[in-house]
Amino acid sequence: TPLNAVNVFSDDEAAVLFGRGSLAHLMAKAAIDASAYLQLQVIGLEEGVAGVAAAGTVALTGPATGSGTLSLWVCDTRLDVAVSTGDSADTLYHVLADAVNATQSLPVTASVATTGQAPATVTTLTLTARQKGAWGNDIVLRTACSAPGVTVTLTAMNGGATNPDIQPALDAVFAAGHHIIAVPWTDQTTLQTLREHLKNTGNAM
Repeated sequence: TPLNAVNVFSDDEAAVLFGRGSLAHLMAKAAIDASAYLQLQVIGLEEGVAGVAAAGTVALTGPATGSGTLSLWVCDTRLDVAVSTGDSADTLYHVLADAVNATQSLPVTASVATTGQAPATVTTLTLTARQKGAWGNDIVLRTACSAPGVTVTLTAMNGGATNPDIQPALDAVFAAGHHIIAVPWTDQTTLQTLREHLKNTGNAM
């Protein structure tokens, strides 16, 4: 339930509560990995109605003239798919998309779309942030391919806009006395809102 702080004791519990691969899940996992015995509460926020999810693209050419490996990094997670001689770009698009979508802890999902009319069609694999907001522009993507005949062109994550307003969440926990508050967004509006909250709670009479 949004704006309701809940105790979280494990990576899997955060995934059930907030969705695997969500910001809340990934932040909870990082916190628990860093300190297994911390007392952790997480509060969810609705996505802003004006929010836009960031997206990046992978463009491939083929066919492969030899075998090798096609690799995609999403942040620090590496996905490898085998490439066989004769594999077309279309085949590799779908294999790579399946690998991304099978890794549910990633902050992105993958889709394959073809535009235009034959013979001038263009196929692209699009990686879309699971949640809306400018934060998705900071998801780092990298690619590599060792198979001859296959080239990879990567477009970085972009277009994400309008992070959620954290003020309602801070209001909901104003009197809770938390020692550390972490937010995933680093835009100036969010940081200023957090600063005012910390000033008000720290100087409470």
